[in-house]
Amino acid sequence: MSFKQPINRRTFLQNSLFGLSAFCSPTLSATEQILNKTTKTPPLLSAAKDNKGNYHICIFSPWQSQLFSLPLPHRAHSITPHPNQPIAVCVDRRPGRQLYIFDYQKHQLLQQLTALPSHHFYGHGVFSHDGEYFFTTEQHWPTSRGQIGIYQTHNFKRVDTLSSGGIGPHEIRLHPQRNQLIIANGGIQTHPDYDRRKLNIDTMEPNLSLIDLAKGDVQQQWTFNPKQLSIRHLDVGEDGLIIVGLQYQGDQSDIVPLVLYQQGNSELQPMHTDEIGWLQLNQYIASVCVMTRCNTAAITAPRANKVTFWDLKTKQLRKTISLIDAAGAIALNDQLCAITTGTGEVHIFDCKSDIKKVHTTKYNNIAWDNHLNIANA
Repeated sequence: MSFKQPINRRTFLQNSLFGLSAFCSPTLSATEQILNKTTKTPPLLSAAKDNKGNYHICIFSPWQSQLFSLPLPHRAHSITPHPNQPIAVCVDRRPGRQLYIFDYQKHQLLQQLTALPSHHFYGHGVFSHDGEYFFTTEQHWPTSRGQIGIYQTHNFKRVDTLSSGGIGPHEIRLHPQRNQLIIANGGIQTHPDYDRRKLNIDTMEPNLSLIDLAKGDVQQQWTFNPKQLSIRHLDVGEDGLIIVGLQYQGDQSDIVPLVLYQQGNSELQPMHTDEIGWLQLNQYIASVCVMTRCNTAAITAPRANKVTFWDLKTKQLRKTISLIDAAGAIALNDQLCAITTGTGEVHIFDCKSDIKKVHTTKYNNIAWDNHLNIANA
């Protein structure tokens, strides 16, 4: 691993593309003004690309024209905030090999870490409940083994490695009720020599795995047919309900479920919609956001220009909304969620009863990446 010295605030602002700038000028309705005043929302966190092709970490407001950015050498994927400190970790997109630790209050890069030799990251990570450890999904490419890297967070020194339980581990979450990691093993073999080419579509074996952190091994594992349904993205509710987003590697005309659920000891099962409901998602799910207290999952399908909302009790599709290049999804509170797009928009939806959009902010000259998070207050 390699470390870089912290960048001070002046250097950060000099190198930043945006700073506190008027990239948008939303007009607020009376309803939106009430929401804006009553909703004390911490900043959002996302990787992004500008209109010149440069990549950034962005710290921004969903409600008004406030954005800071930290330039990156190449494309990142997701950002994860620490549970009780004002820092977050940004992870390179596969087959990238860098982690970036930054302070989102001081807008300062703190450390940059490189993956172990012959390893690359898969774009996702998660902190332990107490924030003492950070877990990453990785591949050891000479063997194609999926691994979980473990870092102590007081200095971000790597201290251990676990098996992910499969090939191509992608998104990772911490179970809210147990000392377990939830791993979406996508099943797709890749190698940096072939960039992002998929090498084993005919033989892929995706799975959803639970890893016991006390024992360090896989405690439960689920598969789902057909095997070309790559298990890639997930979120978990306060009650332990896991919602999984899939990406199908088979024929585009096949009708397959792209959203699954799992809870307790039950099997992986598909959520409920009709054939048109599945086909309209264009075989690709990007972000999953579970909102237990308003009984909703918000799920984006950027290749279909759709965001979907699902009932967590009935497992039925509640509503589908057209949204060009719908990307990241995150809950702002028990009722509101934010959806970003590859066209620079941030849409706020009220999910409590009927799904309705209550606010949109447009950031010009920027494309949000497929994942979104929110800083801790």
